Amino acid sequence: MKKTYILIFAFVSLLAFSACETDYNDYETPRLPVVGLTGTIGSQNVSLDPGDSAEKGIEVFVSDVSASDRTFPISANLDLTEIDAANYSIPASFTVLAGERTAEFFIMVTNVNLPVDYAPIVIKVDDAATHASGAQATVRARLKP
Repeated sequence: MKKTYILIFAFVSLLAFSACETDYNDYETPRLPVVGLTGTIGSQNVSLDPGDSAEKGIEVFVSDVSASDRTFPISANLDLTEIDAANYSIPASFTVLAGERTAEFFIMVTNVNLPVDYAPIVIKVDDAATHASGAQATVRARLKP
């Protein structure tokens, strides 16, 4: 009976250790750098009186370092942005300097017709053949109470 338990234990151990094999053969596969927005500089909330404007900084992170400057396109994610485009302006692109993995850019929020309650402006890195888009950033704006 003791030999049976030893054989069963050996069989179960063999299954347990051989079933957890992971294949890492794709480790050297070339991958696109990921470019994501890590958040806003300071608070993500903006309250403005009618006609007033404010700049909001957005922080960027790139998954790799390059020997040359790189420019990435950005825009508002219109599916998630609930504020009229007349209330904000976003640059067409931003640049990550050579040897760097981080950068920042600024958007301008202007109270043309902001809502009474906070509503999001969602900014994204546009997809391209040279990189993969990562996280988006949100700035929330409203009419100052």
